[in-house]
Amino acid sequence: MISTLISAVPAARVWTPPAAALWWVLVAMGILATLGQMSLTRAYAQAPAAQVGPFIYTSVVFAAILEWVLLGNAPDGLSVMGAVLVTAAGALALRLQARSTSAS
Repeated sequence: MISTLISAVPAARVWTPPAAALWWVLVAMGILATLGQMSLTRAYAQAPAAQVGPFIYTSVVFAAILEWVLLGNAPDGLSVMGAVLVTAAGALALRLQARSTSAS
């Protein structure tokens, strides 16, 4: 809220309304962001944070895949290595969580 109020002052001086063709994109982004937040909230309600948390970082992987598919920008080697690390970390976190739960 504070950031919005502070940034509103300089933004008001240079604001131009979006083109009519962009409104559907803005509405779609709002709907998808809301659905994503609701899904994340439900995930945290259904499972321990240690199980859900690592999968938040997969959003970067999915964004890279969408960029590749929709825009044709193929990920470079470092991006692929990062995606592999994120996926491995999520799997490892689940495995360790399962192991500690069964040991208790």
